[in-house]
Amino acid sequence: MSDYASRFWIYGLDEFNKRIISFEYTHSFPTSLSELNYSNQDPSEISCTVSFVFNQLQVDLLNDLNKAIC
Repeated sequence: MSDYASRFWIYGLDEFNKRIISFEYTHSFPTSLSELNYSNQDPSEISCTVSFVFNQLQVDLLNDLNKAIC
């Protein structure tokens, strides 16, 4: 199963769409995926729900939140 496991990141954004926190999932593997509804006529985003298992989670703050923005 390690051939199918991967590493991925999810980022939290601030009000200016800048990355301020990262969640790194290691040795992750999807266990379920909901259906994908899409249409060639509708330009909206495609979304689905994914459940996954993972071995390790690392959370990192990417910016010093106490620093003044100039």
